[in-house]
Amino acid sequence: MTDDPSRTLPDPAGTRAVLVGVHHYQYADQFPHLPAVANNITALRDTLTDPRVLGIPAGNVHEVAQPERASDIIDAVADAVAAATDTLLFYYSGHGLPDPSSSELYLALPWTRKQRRDTACRYEDIAAALRRASGVRRVLVVLDCCFSGRALSGMGPEDGLADRADSPLGPNMPGGRAYCVLTAAASTEFALAPAGAVHTTFTDSLLSCLNSGIPDGPALLDVGTIHDYVRADVLSRNPDASGLLPGTPDLGSRGRPDLVWIARNTAVPAPSSRPRAPAPGPPPARPVGARPVRRVPLRMGALVRAYLGEEARRVSALHLISGAGHGRRAVWRAMANHRLDPHEEFIAIWLAYGTAWWGFQSSVAFTTTGIRICRGDTDFLPYEDLHRYSIRVITRTERVLLGGDSGTGYDQTIEIDVLTGEGKSWEFGRYSPIRGWLAKLQSLVT
Repeated sequence: MTDDPSRTLPDPAGTRAVLVGVHHYQYADQFPHLPAVANNITALRDTLTDPRVLGIPAGNVHEVAQPERASDIIDAVADAVAAATDTLLFYYSGHGLPDPSSSELYLALPWTRKQRRDTACRYEDIAAALRRASGVRRVLVVLDCCFSGRALSGMGPEDGLADRADSPLGPNMPGGRAYCVLTAAASTEFALAPAGAVHTTFTDSLLSCLNSGIPDGPALLDVGTIHDYVRADVLSRNPDASGLLPGTPDLGSRGRPDLVWIARNTAVPAPSSRPRAPAPGPPPARPVGARPVRRVPLRMGALVRAYLGEEARRVSALHLISGAGHGRRAVWRAMANHRLDPHEEFIAIWLAYGTAWWGFQSSVAFTTTGIRICRGDTDFLPYEDLHRYSIRVITRTERVLLGGDSGTGYDQTIEIDVLTGEGKSWEFGRYSPIRGWLAKLQSLVT
């Protein structure tokens, strides 16, 4: 049996990295200097070339500090595309600019002016150069700048840049090939660089993940796992001196990011250094009546978000929650009725029952740890317990009255989906999407 090439680390010799950083700006009144960015580039280079992490040869890492022109970046990417045979990494750290007339992202250069987008580097030009990487299995883009979520525009878990006709990475990619974009903030958010900090907030968390590893995590770190760690770490940090909260890291991909391993988990001992396990004995007998233990994937939150992101396109009452929340007042009211535990985050809200004018909102919240159902009281269904719940159909006859209080009317038979388990039940309309959602989420828990 041959090893699946998608389940291995990148070949260091066939990997190329382009690290771009802009820390000093000529128009500092428009773009404050970012001294931490220079440290980002040096530290990330040292991390990628560290044999404990990945071990890319130093000659395969191209640093582009203070590029004078956009062509300096594009040329460096083109050279890397031509040389890479396995994995291609592009990293930018600096100021990001939104285009007010479109959803595009621009990356600031040392001479960039706010009102002159032609003095910046258009991200789409970089993406176009990366899409020519026909000889690689994996492309990873990391953007540590404000508004970097704009790079994910039109790019979902199975949708995006690689679907374009000029892309050798799609739409029919062979197994193990992927195009992933990891961003420091949503499309309307700021990425933080606290004054006096050695690194920017996002890159500091990324370096911590790569250099220190994830205790009790997998031996190899895939892009999705790295994203989950960085996202949780960044969102746990305090606001900067001006009161700004850090942006919400996000991930877009074409292919399977959970099958794209990028680094060794340095918190997990190498196989040769691990103590030899004793010979396995017979499995312990499970007590009579004991329930089987279910294991929730480490990346359950990311898997749920990817699935519900697709579902939100067809179910108008399902609203995906970004780091900036959601603009609809009804969604904000629904979120306020669900009290989350520490480190639990909203993924999506389903306004299943409509909105009452007096402020009560019946809804179903999908979070990083389970499902919360609010109908007056709030009930919590952890993902590891979803196998204990099922949906059955009941038939009910209701009297439909005509003419106010006259008592005249007719009987109507209706069918209702009822979610039951653990001694509780919740009613939904017949053929509601909750049936398919429950089945899918149950299938993710082994």
